[in-house]
Amino acid sequence: MELKFCRSHESDAIQALQANRSGPSCPLLPPLAPPSMSSRRSCRSSAVAEFAGRQATSTRPVKRKLIVAILALVALLIAGFFAVSWYQEREAARQRELANRLPEIAYETLLNDPGLVLFSLDPDQQHAVRGTKQFHDYLILGETVVGSASSRQALAATLKRSLAAWGGGYTMCFNPRHGLRATHGGKSFEFLICFECGRLYVYPSTGDPFSYELAGEAGPFHDLLVAANIPTTPHE
Repeated sequence: MELKFCRSHESDAIQALQANRSGPSCPLLPPLAPPSMSSRRSCRSSAVAEFAGRQATSTRPVKRKLIVAILALVALLIAGFFAVSWYQEREAARQRELANRLPEIAYETLLNDPGLVLFSLDPDQQHAVRGTKQFHDYLILGETVVGSASSRQALAATLKRSLAAWGGGYTMCFNPRHGLRATHGGKSFEFLICFECGRLYVYPSTGDPFSYELAGEAGPFHDLLVAANIPTTPHE
């Protein structure tokens, strides 16, 4: 608008100047001088500045919306990344738990055998020399029969809880101090257990042995041996 006003003002001034030259001169009104080049530049600069200001003002809401949209997209991507990571960790834990679970038949044999044998073992295989009583190449320090159903339930619960508590870590050692021999319904299982290193080997009567990972304390395994006056070896 200011630019149009300046041009109109300039045109009127020129017409007035021409009329003043062609007609009789008026002593009361001096001749109009044409606008100087500096005034033209000032007028145009003012119009350009106003137009730029209006453009900047009109683009601010657009920039603000664009920034908000970008931030929302970034937040959505971050949330999606954490959701995928959480799902992958949960699925890995579920698969780990399924793979680290004893067969139900092994638990049933352990729970229902009134002649279940609990062994106390020397974890140093060098002590298992020829002529000594051994359990899977480890020296037997003593053994006791677990005739109580509640005691067998405590042993089975300790194994199940320790298997479920395993978080995925591995150790290179194996120092078994406990063993079990269970027989029931024509099935037989032997358990070689190391709570210190978190490792369990299960030997079925037929087939290959299985290995599992543990995370827990011996608990009733140690308590039953001590109650039966069976010697045990402490953890180093």
